[in-house]
Amino acid sequence: MMYEKASTSPTAEVEIERFGVYILSHNGDTSFPTEARTVVVSFLLFSLSFLSLHSSICQPVNVMVLHGAVWGFIIIFYYFLFLNFICLYTVLALALLCSFFFPLHRSYCNSVLSPLHGTTNQPIFSLV
Repeated sequence: MMYEKASTSPTAEVEIERFGVYILSHNGDTSFPTEARTVVVSFLLFSLSFLSLHSSICQPVNVMVLHGAVWGFIIIFYYFLFLNFICLYTVLALALLCSFFFPLHRSYCNSVLSPLHGTTNQPIFSLV
């Protein structure tokens, strides 16, 4: 089994194997399955909350899905590259923060984009 060890902090290290990333706790126990479940559940909950809030606000589904995918990739890369300790509560807090951001987003879309496109919920561009 070939792998490299990289130190990410004094209390954690990451083993990068050929077919996966294993996040090790400070005592050396492999905790990747638990961490992976946390990341997946966090990602799904954040994506669902993002998409459900966004669906009724400004853009149609095609742009909404693009935004959700971009946010999802940002969160996953941020997790694996910088914050090995991010947890479900952090992502839920981000989703809650976004719920406060979206009324401002709706206001912007209705006041700036609607005059440009004639009606509310008009797509800016289409992926299909």
